[in-house]
Amino acid sequence: MMDEAKSNADEYCERVCSMLESHGWIIDHENLEHISGIPTRHDIAQSVVNKGMSNYDFHYEWLAETSPHAIEMKKFPAAQTIKAIHQAGGIAICAHLLRTLEMYERMDMLSFVAGTLINCGVDGFEVFYGKSSIEHIETMFNISEANGLLKTGGSDYHGPERTGRCPLGKYNVHGPGFDQKELIRFLEKEIMPP
Repeated sequence: MMDEAKSNADEYCERVCSMLESHGWIIDHENLEHISGIPTRHDIAQSVVNKGMSNYDFHYEWLAETSPHAIEMKKFPAAQTIKAIHQAGGIAICAHLLRTLEMYERMDMLSFVAGTLINCGVDGFEVFYGKSSIEHIETMFNISEANGLLKTGGSDYHGPERTGRCPLGKYNVHGPGFDQKELIRFLEKEIMPP
């Protein structure tokens, strides 16, 4: 499956770069050739030389699935992906489900999508994500809790140009039973002793 995923991603990268170049964008192909692992849309955005805007803005204008320039990427079914993760000894977590459904204006699909993933064997959901609203956190917390699933929080940081995200060194964790002041006291005591 990993070989197929790498092949799909490489083909997607070539198609996206061709589309961008047909619109006058200049791509630093050498940068893309030195990426370790699978090239992502973020990598493509960083490789555009003459964009004159942040990677974040470029991504959403030209590369996001909601962009009029979007190019479809081959994807694997959830059940197949979850099975492969488990066979490799991993834990399958679904990241930012509500943000994705909200982005596509499909919040009405939450029960169906979450239920399908649960039936496919997902181990948990990302409950805390960037600047998630308290409503999103409570919703995902309750779904995870009701189904005995793991509850995780995103810790990735994509650089200072990524607006709308929690900045490096900061956190936006709130939600059911979470005490921010207690966390700060713990960190001060454990990490920065007197």
